Amino acid sequence: MYAQGVNKDEATRFGQVVAAQVRAEIAANGQSVAGLARELDMNRETLDRWVKGTRSMTVATLRQIASVLGVEAHEILRRAEERFAAEV
Repeated sequence: MYAQGVNKDEATRFGQVVAAQVRAEIAANGQSVAGLARELDMNRETLDRWVKGTRSMTVATLRQIASVLGVEAHEILRRAEERFAAEV
């Protein structure tokens, strides 16, 4: 069930925008997905799916990634909200 006014397509698209923002944060930090996966002791293919938006990441995963990148998870979400709003 989705919140009033939010349909499944919008929710899916927002997840993809969050993934795009995570990719931008990785690049801004001068890292690669492979390097980040090593730092997180995580399977690179799994992390790759998350940052491509083909698999949804949990809030816990977002917090782990954000911590390694030196940014707060809420800041990644705020930036993703801005990206999402710019698309509409």
